[in-house]
Amino acid sequence: MTPDAPLRLLLIEENTVAAITLECLLEDLGHQVIAVAATPAQADHMLKAFAPHADMVIYNAYLIGLPRPGLAERVAQSGLPSLVMSRRSAGDLQAFGFTDPYLPQPVTHGVLAQSLAGIEPREQTVAA
Repeated sequence: MTPDAPLRLLLIEENTVAAITLECLLEDLGHQVIAVAATPAQADHMLKAFAPHADMVIYNAYLIGLPRPGLAERVAQSGLPSLVMSRRSAGDLQAFGFTDPYLPQPVTHGVLAQSLAGIEPREQTVAA
């Protein structure tokens, strides 16, 4: 399945198998993962370095086993639309202060496609 407009995505997921699985699902949908981070420090660096080249961020609410609403704030500061993933319920995430659209884990092809529907690629500036 190929989307009309492929997205360039940043992924924040500490579980290597989950990150690889999600990247494969995204690529199957015709999108491109341009960077992956597994820790809060890596996520901070990735957001600074790659946000200008990305269309969206998909991130796990729990890095190193703890809810990371501070990470959600940094994702919001990037100006990119985002999805927050978790095995916990959307209500649990709201209770921890997360407000981004929810993507339940384990992520399925259909739910992922539906979650990304309507997201448009950003205009990329080309250096002169």
